[in-house]
Amino acid sequence: MSASVRADSTEACKDRPAAENLMMHGDKECRQADIDVQRFDGPTVTVPAGGFASSTALCPDGYEAISRGFTSSQTVFITPGAAYKQEGSPEGWIVFGTNSNARDGLIKAFVYCAAP
Repeated sequence: MSASVRADSTEACKDRPAAENLMMHGDKECRQADIDVQRFDGPTVTVPAGGFASSTALCPDGYEAISRGFTSSQTVFITPGAAYKQEGSPEGWIVFGTNSNARDGLIKAFVYCAAP
């Protein structure tokens, strides 16, 4: 899934990254600029009964992670996810799932990324 989003960006906003400007509203000193935002899904991962697993969604090289989320089956408890950023690696989002039930469950991370 991909979408074009209008966001604030001008001289007054030039020191703020595009992703931050995307979240700003009502800054009258900023003009409108097009920003390309796309969703990237991590793998759907089976969380075994009585076990745990993780799913990581990554942005392509040069993209900036601006929002994130996850999907999971009802049997999986999601612990707080974390931004994924390591030097030399793309930005993204990782989620961890724990399953204390007798049936397997599923988790999947996703991340919204802004083009440079």
